[in-house]
Amino acid sequence: MPPSDRWYRSTVLDRALAPSRTVATVGPVAGLDVDRARAVLAAAGAHPRARLALQPSPTDRKWASDNGVGERVHRRDDLPTADLGALLTTVRHQPGPQRPLDALLTGDHVVVDYSHGVGDGQLGVALLSALSGEVDDARSGSLAQGLPPGATRRAVTRHLRAHPGAMRDIARLRSENKTDAGDRPTRSIERWQDHNRSATAYLPPAAVAEVRSWTKANAPGATTASVTVALWRAALRATGAQIDDRFMMLMNCRRYLAPEFQQSQGNFAVAMPMRLPWSASPAEVAALVRRVYDSGWPLVVLLMAEAKSLVGRGETGLPPTTYDASGRIRLSVSDLGRLSTFDHVTWAPGERPPQLAAYLEPDGPDAVTLLVSELAGGRTFTATFCSAVVEPDLVDAALTRMCSDPLGTLLTVKH
Repeated sequence: MPPSDRWYRSTVLDRALAPSRTVATVGPVAGLDVDRARAVLAAAGAHPRARLALQPSPTDRKWASDNGVGERVHRRDDLPTADLGALLTTVRHQPGPQRPLDALLTGDHVVVDYSHGVGDGQLGVALLSALSGEVDDARSGSLAQGLPPGATRRAVTRHLRAHPGAMRDIARLRSENKTDAGDRPTRSIERWQDHNRSATAYLPPAAVAEVRSWTKANAPGATTASVTVALWRAALRATGAQIDDRFMMLMNCRRYLAPEFQQSQGNFAVAMPMRLPWSASPAEVAALVRRVYDSGWPLVVLLMAEAKSLVGRGETGLPPTTYDASGRIRLSVSDLGRLSTFDHVTWAPGERPPQLAAYLEPDGPDAVTLLVSELAGGRTFTATFCSAVVEPDLVDAALTRMCSDPLGTLLTVKH
């Protein structure tokens, strides 16, 4: 890497997310090979200013790069691949120092474990896709390309020019989705991240097709992601969970950028708060998500974070230690949809379906994240939560209900 490319000026979001980790896995992949995987990362790391080579720090504005990114692949056949939730949890809590990026091959599964400072979930998907195939110039370039300088300001300017009335829409949405005015009793727990765990469930292709047919007939205007939100909330309520009436929807802000930057790596996604009754229909969820996206509110959240950083009021990167004492849990959902970036992968033969699962770090001890992905027609749900605060049996039961009786669960909400 040329000397002029050795330093990267981090954003406030990069630094706030640097202490968090993302662990993701995909499999079963045929023909995994350590040397080939190392060559994949080395090819990406050879690009100038390669994003995946960064060494994040929550306190330093200027980050160095590591020229040895190609050596970060290791074979670990001792890991539990039969249970993807257990695999993610084991990797997340393995002892020893944590590097900015590690890639593991275990059996016929690829696992990546990286600092959120390096990139958001788009990086994890790109890494798994690249490591599951041969060295490819396009995939290497996608791993290396970072967001353009001033990405947030570029996106805001582009959006406001196209939507002059956006600020009025944003003000209205912020008012409709604000937090409760009253204080709730809280409790405190130290080192709650030590209790974080992931659990997964799988909805096979035939059931996915049934849900889509039901949605088309009964919930016009709904999207795959809005059905996920309605289904997840209904499943948790059916198992006795108390859930906050606000949920967080993870939104990828790259759609606001020019097309040539939409595959860039970095941190350009935000979790947006949305308030709806738990019985809201999939169509109502979709309508609210669409309003939030169309308004550009997610961009304002990014812009405000940058502004606070400039005046010394940025995020500390330290997660909260308090949680709702009433047992109410907060939900955060990220639905990746169908992952066409894996169309080049040769899946290992056998009864096990292709699946992608990911540990997404909750933002507090009373939060539950849900990551959803679709491969070969089947959908995988990964819930991550603090087991010292959120009852594991409750989460497991809700995941089971979602996948064993999705239509029956959806019928408990209006449509």
